[in-house]
Amino acid sequence: MRVSTKGRYGLRVLLDIALHQQDRPVALRDIAERQDISQKYIWQVVSPLKAAGLLNTVRGAQGGCLLARDPDQITMLEVVEILEGPVALLDCLKDEALCRRSSACSTQMAWRKVTKAMRKAMGEVTLKKLMRWQNECEENSSSSYVI
Repeated sequence: MRVSTKGRYGLRVLLDIALHQQDRPVALRDIAERQDISQKYIWQVVSPLKAAGLLNTVRGAQGGCLLARDPDQITMLEVVEILEGPVALLDCLKDEALCRRSSACSTQMAWRKVTKAMRKAMGEVTLKKLMRWQNECEENSSSSYVI
């Protein structure tokens, strides 16, 4: 399984909103500038996240995006599945009809177990954790500055 740009950018956009919303909408142009992503592409990410109930949008001069749920209630797994579809290492784990050998495939059990572990790990990463990790990254990068 490979997470595309859409999945990676979706997580970055949500993290940016979580870090900057402070009870007011975050403008897409500001997200685009901070994340170095075009506004047009951000809309392609925001639309499905809004449809899935993760974001609210506000129109107008002071408009932008707000999280629709608390950051500790939004997981990496949920975001990736909204933007990419079901998370599985092999297509036959999503749909056994794709492989004529699936009913007699001993390796499929191993792939299923690894996929389950990956999904569990992704489900444990929340936006709240990403916010904490981002703050730690910023603290570490500023404390290592040497003149």
